[in-house]
Amino acid sequence: MLPRPGCPRPLRALLFAAAAFAALGTRALAQETGISDQVRRIGGAGGRARGSVAPFRHSDPEHGAVLPPPAFLEGRAFSRGEGSGAPRQRAGACTVPTGPREPAGGTGRPPAERARDSSPRHSSRGGPPRPPPPAAFAEGKPPPPAPPPAVAQGKDPPNDQVDEDGSCCALLAAAGWTVDLPAVVVATAGGVPDEPKVPGRACTCGGPAPAYDGAVAIERRGNSSQRQNRKQSYLVELRHADAGPGGAPRADRFPLLGMPRHEEWVLYGPEDDFSFLRNWLAFWVARRTGRWAPRARFVELFLVDDGAGLEGLSLRRHYAGLYLLHESVARGKDRVAVGKLRAAEDLTGGYILKYDNDNFDAGDARVPTAAATGLEFVLAYPRRPPAAAVAYVRGFLEGLEAALFDDAAWRGPGGYRRYLDVGSFVDYFLATEVTKNPDGYRGSTFMHKDRGGPLRMGPVWDYNEAFGVCCGYPIEGYDQGGRSGPGVSGGSAISPEGWRFNICEDPGRCLVEPADGTSQWFRRLWRDPAFRGAAAARWRELRGGALAEPAVAGAIAAAAGEIRAASSRNGLVWGDALRARFAGESFSSWPDRWERAVRELEAWTLQRLRWMDGALAGA
Repeated sequence: MLPRPGCPRPLRALLFAAAAFAALGTRALAQETGISDQVRRIGGAGGRARGSVAPFRHSDPEHGAVLPPPAFLEGRAFSRGEGSGAPRQRAGACTVPTGPREPAGGTGRPPAERARDSSPRHSSRGGPPRPPPPAAFAEGKPPPPAPPPAVAQGKDPPNDQVDEDGSCCALLAAAGWTVDLPAVVVATAGGVPDEPKVPGRACTCGGPAPAYDGAVAIERRGNSSQRQNRKQSYLVELRHADAGPGGAPRADRFPLLGMPRHEEWVLYGPEDDFSFLRNWLAFWVARRTGRWAPRARFVELFLVDDGAGLEGLSLRRHYAGLYLLHESVARGKDRVAVGKLRAAEDLTGGYILKYDNDNFDAGDARVPTAAATGLEFVLAYPRRPPAAAVAYVRGFLEGLEAALFDDAAWRGPGGYRRYLDVGSFVDYFLATEVTKNPDGYRGSTFMHKDRGGPLRMGPVWDYNEAFGVCCGYPIEGYDQGGRSGPGVSGGSAISPEGWRFNICEDPGRCLVEPADGTSQWFRRLWRDPAFRGAAAARWRELRGGALAEPAVAGAIAAAAGEIRAASSRNGLVWGDALRARFAGESFSSWPDRWERAVRELEAWTLQRLRWMDGALAGA
């Protein structure tokens, strides 16, 4: 790693002097370091930002300001690695501990904020105070009080993995970090490869109890995103400190940041979604239908990938940006609820299948079919099935397609309803169409089957290019801002108008993959008046409550409020990558671009809901 230039000596002295007098408030620090203009650009010192979300006040100590470390606000340091596999080389920047989160008294703050901040905060048996769980994260409204983790999860997590003394928060505080969102710190001996997972250690600070401090294994994840993005996403497995029989690592099921116990988690770092909200919003929409979709928490990640260890944490070297920590697709009572496959007893389930166009990894349990569509699936669970299980799944899928595409009997008692759960197909269809995800039917498309049961669609996954983001690849027009159509579907690949499931019925609109994956199933189902009627009735039910406009707009506003400050820090750290991705756009600052992205996402989504109201009214 290249040596990093230090701060100019006068500025360094000035910054440390400002830190010594931090009790005077963050505004004084901003003025002393000459960054008051940047502070105003990041949060706005007064007034209300455009759109429905109130601005985060970084520079006003009377409103509970949380000023990021000065290096973030200088807008010149922090450029993470130039490629997914290259060692990261970051330009130098000076970092000093920030002042207190809020000066004594905190006068002039809204009553709701004063009441919130005077309530007890999670501090895992000591350590610095931590912020409360995000209100309205999951449902657009404050959740009911959570039961103690031991009650919620059925039993206590292993004591050796609980950060009982707040050591993770202490490490961050010593490095100069003021907790805003929950923070996750991951340390490895050096670098994080695509695969295999490498061992490391991780800890969390902030968010619901208990905090984690223990062993992990981590690897990069993603298909096209891993190849194309500089900011990488990661798959993390929590592990016991002690090895199992024969020295094999043992997975550790833990209620990370208050989510149900499990050992496997995803740290998703969006680069092509400037709002940072698309995957979160897609999961939220799917959960509003009553189906399982990954629970998620916004976090800020520190990746100590240079061998320095947790104790060597440096804000300047290791801050990795804003991430979405969420559950992975895995079998379990709190995730995809299918039973364990016991092939010797019953081959009918449980299974989790995925259709992912041509994205196959070495060792995948592939299930080719010879039926109407010729689609090839992958068994996500079990990952190493016996040959008899693969043969059973193949036979089941071929039987489903034979019934679905049989013009004589497909809608009768012996038709497709013997094979699939219509309600789950309706909900997946509606959730996918709300998002207009280009990959909704052709990539990362999951379905599952329990023992003795029908095939069910879901869960939803991989929605970073949904909600009208340019450019709707692989549908034609992706190289012209997504322009295509309207054609049979009634709109382009990214417009709020028009169906997604039937867009490839127009000749020439889907040249890369004309078949368009499992959308073939839904185009066939749409021909059944009973399926259309079920979709229309379900839509009216959802729009009457779960997906009513106030609920959707409120959810977006609540989530945006949680990440406003962190989005600015992320923009400064990943500035080079973001500039390259959004080349040609004009915006005054990263906060300005983020605010615009959030407004555009909300406007597009509400327009989309209204279009579907009309389109389904006559179904």
